[in-house]
Amino acid sequence: MSARVRGVTSDAPASARSGPSAVNQAAREVATFAHGKVPRDVRVRHMLALAEELFVERGFTGASMDELARRAGVSKPMVYDLVGTKEQVFDACIRRLGEELALAVAAGVSSASTWQDQMQAGGLAFFRFVADHRAAWTVLLAGSAQPFDGEVGEMRRQQRRLVAALIAGAPVDRSIEGDTPVNIGPVELDALAHTVSGAFESLAGWWGEHPEVRPEQLAEWLAALLTPGLRAMARDRPTLASPEGAGPP
Repeated sequence: MSARVRGVTSDAPASARSGPSAVNQAAREVATFAHGKVPRDVRVRHMLALAEELFVERGFTGASMDELARRAGVSKPMVYDLVGTKEQVFDACIRRLGEELALAVAAGVSSASTWQDQMQAGGLAFFRFVADHRAAWTVLLAGSAQPFDGEVGEMRRQQRRLVAALIAGAPVDRSIEGDTPVNIGPVELDALAHTVSGAFESLAGWWGEHPEVRPEQLAEWLAALLTPGLRAMARDRPTLASPEGAGPP
């Protein structure tokens, strides 16, 4: 079920991004090569862009490998050779979106140094990603993806690991002389990462019913709500020791 599609990497170029423009970009990339000379990784990226578009349109059950082959202009056996079964293709689409989201958030916070700055910059990157991938987010990531809960769960764990690393690594407040020590134990850190990630995902769901709100406003709201609590937990208080054998899920 979770076998990786050959040729798919997290550093795929812009042509690997989802949406109609991604399909067009991938098709243009394929067209730069002579017939029969298209590198396998380029062909796979094109196939996955088409597959993601197909899954968004029809869902997992309604999508067919025959239709994917038709859109790609190749034989059905070639589709299976390039990207595997329908289950493996759906798995790859979920995984790729999760990797792109993690890269987008990491890039967004790269120049921010404090929790307030990181929360706002990371939140803005997150909500812009959701806006740019709204249909895919709803169908592949945020919605029910049975029987792919394991892949969606791994995407969420990846996001929580990133949030935990940001909380542990940033000074509490740059305006304070010197870096205020971050006094958060591993159990608390894991709980905070769950809380922060859940808040962002929940607000993204609410946003679907209120599209008039700008992503900048959403990021500002969550930064204003969450940062004071993070500061309070980090300063001058005992940490909760990690129980033996405990660790982030």
